[in-house]
Amino acid sequence: MEVHNSLNSKSIRGMLIGCAVMFGFGILWIVVGLSGGRFSPGWVRIGLAAAGGVLAAWISLFTIRYLRGHQRAAPAPPPEQAMLARRIGRRFGRINAVQWGAIIAAIIALNVIHRTGFIAPAIAVIVGIHFLPLAALFRQPSYYATGTLGCIIGV
Repeated sequence: MEVHNSLNSKSIRGMLIGCAVMFGFGILWIVVGLSGGRFSPGWVRIGLAAAGGVLAAWISLFTIRYLRGHQRAAPAPPPEQAMLARRIGRRFGRINAVQWGAIIAAIIALNVIHRTGFIAPAIAVIVGIHFLPLAALFRQPSYYATGTLGCIIGV
C-alpha cells in the first residue's frame, strides 16, 4: 500500500488511531441503538455485524501493513513540525474535553428534568457539533458532513 510522501509516520499513526477510535465509538453507538428496547429485524443485526467485521478487518489489515513497512524508527520531525503537532494535539484535547463536558452536563440535566429519552439525541448533536472544529483542525472536509449528519440524526 503506497502512501503519499507528504504524510509522515506520525500522521499515518494518528490516522490509524483515529480510525480505530471512530470504529470503537461507532460499534458502541450501534450496540446502544440496537439494545434500546426497540425491535430490530435479524437482517439488520446481521448486516451491521457483517459491515462491522469488514471494516474491522480493513482497519486491521491497513494497520498491519503499515507497521510492517515502518519497523525502523522514523527520523525526528523538524522543530517547527513538532511544535505544530503539539499545538494540534492540545487543541484536539480541548475540543474533546468540551465535548465530554457537554455530554456529561446533558446527561445530568436531562436526568434532573426527567427527560432521559432525550439523552441519546443530545449526545448525537454534541458529537456532531464536535466534528465541526475537528474538520478545520485536521483539514478533513468530510468531517463537516459527518458533524452535520450527526446533528441531523440527533434532532
